[in-house]
Amino acid sequence: MNSVVTGLLHAGHQVKILAVNSKKYHVTLKDIPEDYKKKTDIELIDVDLRVKPVKAFFNLFSRKSYHVERFISNKFTRRLIKALKADTYDVVQLETLYMAPYIGTIREHSKAMIVLRAHNVEHLIWERIAKGTRFFLKRAYINHLAKTLKNYELNVINNVDGIAAITSKDAARFRKHCATPTIDIPYGVYPEEFTPNYEVADKPQFYHIGSMNWTPNLEGIRWFINESLDAVVAKVPDFVFHLAGRNMPGWLTNLGNPHIDVIGEV
Repeated sequence: MNSVVTGLLHAGHQVKILAVNSKKYHVTLKDIPEDYKKKTDIELIDVDLRVKPVKAFFNLFSRKSYHVERFISNKFTRRLIKALKADTYDVVQLETLYMAPYIGTIREHSKAMIVLRAHNVEHLIWERIAKGTRFFLKRAYINHLAKTLKNYELNVINNVDGIAAITSKDAARFRKHCATPTIDIPYGVYPEEFTPNYEVADKPQFYHIGSMNWTPNLEGIRWFINESLDAVVAKVPDFVFHLAGRNMPGWLTNLGNPHIDVIGEV
């Protein structure tokens, strides 16, 4: 998201950031560089995104997506209306599907085009998680979450003015379900900001960096260890796989496998 923001600023556009500030990934305004705050007029709105067991249970009897419902905030709505009234916008970009509940508010208070920056085809992730879940009650609940999320997602993509997917595959999937103009814009960086050392060590190094409280990351690492590690070690006996990222689970940190180096959060 920051890469898109800095790219837009570099291209000469004016940008205003209104951001959900969750407990899980909390940001303090004073920690943001003053120049960045001046350029983006960034506002951070605290929204409690924690899963509430009671609400999650009663969602079983609803057609609404619990994934999406958690992002609905009266406080965020009020700040959004204030921002829309204070200025005129050409485009309002929604980062991820979970900002879509505010489409109605944007339409009511602005004539801006609404673009969905689709980080994923969200319902596909949860359909895959459900397929890989063994405990039948948990699998049934995740299937419910996936179904309600799919219904919501397929409805939303017909209600925005444009979709900017990250990959061409995701863009193709969206095009199958809507006539909304859709493009893919990959994640980008400024190469000149990076000065890698291209010298290759005698022993190849392998790394994965990613938060382990995001299920797809955890499932990918579990799959690699269970299905591929032995085959790799058979070919490269001194192979070591370094894992970095927050919230490493106990089963991983206590694995005791000499070929897995759990670094943790960096």
